[in-house]
Amino acid sequence: MGKTLLELPAGTREPGEPPEETARRELLEETGYRAAVWERLPGFYLSPGILDERMELWLATDLTPGSPSREEGEEIENVEMSWVEIDQRIDSGEIEDAKTLVGLWHARRWLDRRRSCR
Repeated sequence: MGKTLLELPAGTREPGEPPEETARRELLEETGYRAAVWERLPGFYLSPGILDERMELWLATDLTPGSPSREEGEEIENVEMSWVEIDQRIDSGEIEDAKTLVGLWHARRWLDRRRSCR
């Protein structure tokens, strides 16, 4: 692709691996974080009619930092952002990865609903 993208942690599920376990593994491998609470968000198809790949989305909260265990060749830099900065980077086109855009949209909706119930 030739450029760096801002992306949420993601990866491929191993055969027989439950989706939540994949999410836990990828979060730890790519960021070093562990989450105490996991919420399943709505999934989606990346490109229906062309691919049958379905993306599973998980929201990780109550995070504990640690050391990532990245695969050889993975060039990943952890970037933490406020929702204001996320909005600015979406508006400017800096966040352009489809799964990240959909994941952020679902995460914000879930967090907003939880806040409105308090």
